[in-house]
Amino acid sequence: MTTAKLLEWFLYCCANLLPELALIIITCRGFLRFSLKNTTLLSMGVFVWYFICIVASEVGIISYIALNFMLNAVYILFGILLTKGKPWQLLFSLGIVLNYGSICAIISGGILSVLGLNTLMFGWQDSLLTFGIATILGFLYYRLLVGRLRALFARDTDNIWKVLWLVPALFCVIHYFCIWTQAGQFSTHIVNVIFLSVVNVGSTLISYLVAQFVDDRLEKQRVETDNQRLLALVSQYENLKQRMDETRKARHDLKQHLRLIQSYLDTKDDDALRDYINKYSQTLPKDNNVSYCKNNTVDTIVRFYAEQAESSGIKFKTKLNLDNDLNISEPDICVLFGNLLDNAIEECKKHLVGSPVIKVGSQLVGSKTLVITVDNTPASKPEKKNNLFVSTKHDSFGIGTQSAQDIAKKYNGEVRFEWKENTFYASVILNLDSEIK
Repeated sequence: MTTAKLLEWFLYCCANLLPELALIIITCRGFLRFSLKNTTLLSMGVFVWYFICIVASEVGIISYIALNFMLNAVYILFGILLTKGKPWQLLFSLGIVLNYGSICAIISGGILSVLGLNTLMFGWQDSLLTFGIATILGFLYYRLLVGRLRALFARDTDNIWKVLWLVPALFCVIHYFCIWTQAGQFSTHIVNVIFLSVVNVGSTLISYLVAQFVDDRLEKQRVETDNQRLLALVSQYENLKQRMDETRKARHDLKQHLRLIQSYLDTKDDDALRDYINKYSQTLPKDNNVSYCKNNTVDTIVRFYAEQAESSGIKFKTKLNLDNDLNISEPDICVLFGNLLDNAIEECKKHLVGSPVIKVGSQLVGSKTLVITVDNTPASKPEKKNNLFVSTKHDSFGIGTQSAQDIAKKYNGEVRFEWKENTFYASVILNLDSEIK
């Protein structure tokens, strides 16, 4: 074993492993466990192990089958250490990357076999050829893994990938079954190379179609959610329009009342006037002069839902400390309070025999952080699907909770929902100093 031979094997390891490592790291960049520096050190450890295994195989210490088992075990361990929180997405990516690495090496071996240069395998010529093939195919796999999958991995779709990772895994099994059953001689027959190349093209195409399916499914879900949110906003608009019509009618009726009052005054019929005012007062709704906070927009919304709660027999408690000069748009603050309070009232209406209570709180922490809390009790334990609350009004996700999450993201904030001990807690934190997206 000469230094030149070691160098050739080193180049072979570089050509066969580095493109795979780069692809898997770039694809999983959004959920890496370590910093880029530590990830690079971990990758170097995998490379050293790969090099040691190749040398051990070439000098006859381990068999070809043992070599592949040892390498693939390290790949899986590397993937587990590399990422956190998305194991199924990792397995999907790892299966594609392993297929990519295998086909590059097999095509390279097949070309050398066709040219009658089998003795050059693991040599520098084999390494350069493998690297060239990996570069060409790398554009295709980069487009699939980074261009399509990475954006999908960033979304909260873990349940989908629990099944879909089996697609590239199946093709991995086909790859390794073909290779292992011929103890490293698979690529010496051009028919085998063509067969496995076709299988690899098929696996890549199917993986791409899987990504397209997931993307279409998420887009359809987004459109349905937007449509439902639009319907909810239309409903809120209709309610507001109804109240405006009632106000307009009340203004018109007031004019008639004033004319009659003026008539009694003109005729100095004090008894009739007193009797009319008493009767009219009894027809008026109960006056609610409570002011919940100094912010006019929030005060109006809270007043509206407080009246709804009172008319339904729901206790309504508030602790609001908000001024008018909030750095948040009126539509956003309306949607936040409106949806959260609407959900709370709808839930409390199901438990009227249990003395339902709604507690609303909000204040500005410092000068830039807005905190909103809406708690209702008693509350049924909500159903969750894909980490989202499912609405009891329809089969899709809760529009109110989704709207709150969208607005929180807009202000670089967060929304938390929790059900605990028969109470549903909703809290929103917004950074009002952030640049609105």
